[in-house]
Amino acid sequence: MKPIALVLCGLVMLFHHGNAQFQPTFESVCLKRAAQSDCKFYYCLESIAQCGTSTYPVGFGYRTCHLYVSSYSKFNREGQQLISCARQCLIQGFRQLYSDREKNCELIRRFGFDAHERCLTKCGFCSAIVANAEAFWSVYKMRDANTREAAKQAARMIRQCGVLEQLPAQLQQVIANL
Repeated sequence: MKPIALVLCGLVMLFHHGNAQFQPTFESVCLKRAAQSDCKFYYCLESIAQCGTSTYPVGFGYRTCHLYVSSYSKFNREGQQLISCARQCLIQGFRQLYSDREKNCELIRRFGFDAHERCLTKCGFCSAIVANAEAFWSVYKMRDANTREAAKQAARMIRQCGVLEQLPAQLQQVIANL
């Protein structure tokens, strides 16, 4: 038997008998998180870009994703489908930036906001927003510039959907002030 074959057989035996443990790489963990639409994927993006924890990948992307997941029960079935679909759409879009090792923080931020509108529209925002408006709006607490930008974007989308007058009066007022 050739030496390489002996080494391979030895490795197979070692793994087969449980004497060695597979240690996943950071890369494999991140790609698994992306495949599972796990909000923690935004930390993987941050590890490449190093924008800082208050900027888009962690300060807005992860935080907003996590808020939607933790508020999931406040949404009706259609709203929950919107959240799941949009999360998957956004993270899959960011997966390409991660794979490309993108480090331009402004490009990442712009990509994120452009992707929000595209993903929300694709996932049925206009049909889900009226019944889920208060739950949706509760995620946006106007914490920072990114959240305000996202709220303005959502308000613009609501106007484009033609459903503003169907929302509760207090939300109509908030939207009017954006």
